[in-house]
Amino acid sequence: MKKLIYNFRRINDTVVVSFPRKRESRGKLKGWIPCQARNDSNKATAKNVLILILSVIFLTIAVNCTYASPANQLTVSINPPFVQANMGDKITYTGTITNNSDKAVNNIIAYISLANVTQGKESPMDLEDWSANKAIKIDAIPPHGTYEGKWPMRLIDSGSYVAYITVVDKNDNIPVSSTMSHLEINRILRLNPNNVLPVAIGEPLLIGIVFMLVALRRRKGVK
Repeated sequence: MKKLIYNFRRINDTVVVSFPRKRESRGKLKGWIPCQARNDSNKATAKNVLILILSVIFLTIAVNCTYASPANQLTVSINPPFVQANMGDKITYTGTITNNSDKAVNNIIAYISLANVTQGKESPMDLEDWSANKAIKIDAIPPHGTYEGKWPMRLIDSGSYVAYITVVDKNDNIPVSSTMSHLEINRILRLNPNNVLPVAIGEPLLIGIVFMLVALRRRKGVK
């Protein structure tokens, strides 16, 4: 067998492979015919990686521009963060609204929401039944100032609940809410709610005594 001699050389980042091949015309000598092998797959991979990196950078910039303004302008907190009480008790939530901007914030509305998260009873609650103030209108909060609003509440039913405060500014399209305050209400059995038992027993007893006195006077008058 004849040995085939291959020649490798690089021209402009392209690998050129040359190998001998007989020419069939008139018995001339062997000539070199080049064959090129390109690294197209490597170039395509690098291009895809670059596109992916640029897409992530642009997406991050867009998210920051969209949400930075509302998040930095107003912040809301709720206190206490956790409450455990009994049915019939009265509690008060305090919401602190902070203006983090260099300009005053005018005509904003703050309100409290309550949701039942007991398994099988998940639903928002009507605060009129709980005797809670729904909304507070705030005329103005100065730059870097705070406002405290209070929401008293009467606990009328047992279960697991969450309460949170939301602030709405007409100049922003995104409302700002506080973290959730967890509320656990225990069911208790009151044998004498609101001191009803003495009244229920005392009234019939008092009426009986009055009838007895009237009957005794009548007997004395008959004699």
